[in-house]
Amino acid sequence: MRLIPIKHNAIAASRALLACLGLTLALFGGRLIEPQAHEGKMSSLLAKVNQKPISVSNADNTSQRLWGRPIAQLNKQQQQTLVQVLIDEELLLQRAESLDIASTDPGLRKTAVAAAVDQIVAEFLNRPVTEAELQQFYQDQSSVFETPTKVAVDGLLIKKPAQIQQAKSMLALGHSLAHIADLLQLDYLLPRALLPIHSLHRQLGGSMANTALMLEQGEISAAMQRPEGQYFLQVTQIQQPKLLPYMTIRNTVLLEYQRRGREKALESKLGQLWEHAHIQIAGAQ
Repeated sequence: MRLIPIKHNAIAASRALLACLGLTLALFGGRLIEPQAHEGKMSSLLAKVNQKPISVSNADNTSQRLWGRPIAQLNKQQQQTLVQVLIDEELLLQRAESLDIASTDPGLRKTAVAAAVDQIVAEFLNRPVTEAELQQFYQDQSSVFETPTKVAVDGLLIKKPAQIQQAKSMLALGHSLAHIADLLQLDYLLPRALLPIHSLHRQLGGSMANTALMLEQGEISAAMQRPEGQYFLQVTQIQQPKLLPYMTIRNTVLLEYQRRGREKALESKLGQLWEHAHIQIAGAQ
């Protein structure tokens, strides 16, 4: 099997995501398995990290957990991602060994990797953060701390032809869906309250939710014909995103600052380990 060589610079922007994926494998049961004999022969070699082998059987084991199929059936991008995750884990394990916290017991590999990660991010977490830094982070990442857009929608399903005609006549006279629902004693499709966008999609379905989101406040949609009857939607209120005051959500800002800082510290350390490691990828030119 010939593996596509990793273009490390091209995927540097996704480093934190891959690192977190590798940590998930390490911390929650994912671990590299030692190369095993198969029909009297050793499994083919996938890569070497500072002369430590990663076999194709290792990759297949991880690939099955992530994608449900062996590495040979992955596309080029998935192969690159998988190999980088395996190398990240091996580098972290070697880091743990250099700190004398690794165990020779393969069952404790994830503990060793976790200890290496703790050591890597400890310096960032132990550094006091100033109010000026937090406030600057809050301003730079303001979209993260905004309340989500919410929309209140009156939705009706009218099944009887006579009621459909009544509803259309009342709409032509300028009546709201609330008035029509009250007059015809109809149930609403969803709660009459401000709802986040994802709730609208979950309760109305993608097509009708998108229709609702295109309406202005107070606007009523055209009748939407379905086998069960005709649907009508009216947006009654729109709540735009709002940036909450810094002091109101300071603890949330701090937690997000620390979360991103941990990822950045780990990303940086993994980048350094990659830069100084001797890595050979099978099939690389």
